[in-house]
Amino acid sequence: EDFYEKVKAANLYDKDGKPPWTPELVTKPEYVDWKMKFLSLILPDFPSALYREIAEAEFDVGMVTNEQNLVCALAWELWVRTGKLKRHHNQLQSNTVPILFVHGRQDPIIHFGEVQRLFQISRNCILETHEFGHNFGPPEHQGKMISKIVSFMKRYASHKSKDGDERIIGSDTYSESVTIDLACISKSSVSQIYDEFCNVQTAADTHAVFDLLLEKLQLSNLKGCGLSLFVAIKDAL
Repeated sequence: EDFYEKVKAANLYDKDGKPPWTPELVTKPEYVDWKMKFLSLILPDFPSALYREIAEAEFDVGMVTNEQNLVCALAWELWVRTGKLKRHHNQLQSNTVPILFVHGRQDPIIHFGEVQRLFQISRNCILETHEFGHNFGPPEHQGKMISKIVSFMKRYASHKSKDGDERIIGSDTYSESVTIDLACISKSSVSQIYDEFCNVQTAADTHAVFDLLLEKLQLSNLKGCGLSLFVAIKDAL
C-alpha cells in the first residue's frame, strides 16, 4: 500500500490508471522524465544516470505498452503456477555443468539479490561481481571482465560430468530431454498445441512441440528447417 501511495503522490497515473501522455504524441523528454520517476519508485537508491539510460533506451527502441506489461505478468504467473520456477531451481541444485554468474551491484534492471539467490542454490558455479550497472561498465573495465570470462571458458571448455559423459560449455543444460508429455498433447487441438509451444521453456521442448505443430498442420515436410519457419506458418495457424 505504501508503494501505491507513492505512485499516486508522484502523479504518474490518472484516476483511470493511465499515464499523463499518449504513446502517439509523447516526446522523448516527457517520456524520459516520467519513466525516471517511475523507476525511482520501483527500483530506489540507484544513480539517476542509470534511470535515464534505461528510459532513453526504452523510448528509442519502442515503449512497452500496457498490454505487453499484462502479457509479461500473466506469463510469469503461469510459469510460477505450473511449477517451472521450482523445476528450474531444482535443476540448478543438481547442476554439474560449470556456471559463471556475472552481475553488477548497481544493476537497475535485474536486482543484485537475484544473482545472489541463484548463486546460493546452484551447484558448481562461480559468482563474479562488479560495481557497475546492467552492462560491464566503462570500456577499461569491460576488457578486464571479458578476460575473466575467457579464462573461465578456457578452464572449463570441456569436462566430465558425474556419469562420465563429456559436457561442453555453452550447451543448453536443460535441453537434453523432452520434459513435456507429448503423448498427451498430441491429442490436443492446434490452438492448444500452439499455446503449449508459447509456454515451453527448454530448447528440447520447443523443438518437440514445434514438430508436433507441423504434423498437425500437415506440414511435416518442413521439419528440421528451423524455428524461423514459425513466421512462415502464421497464416496456417
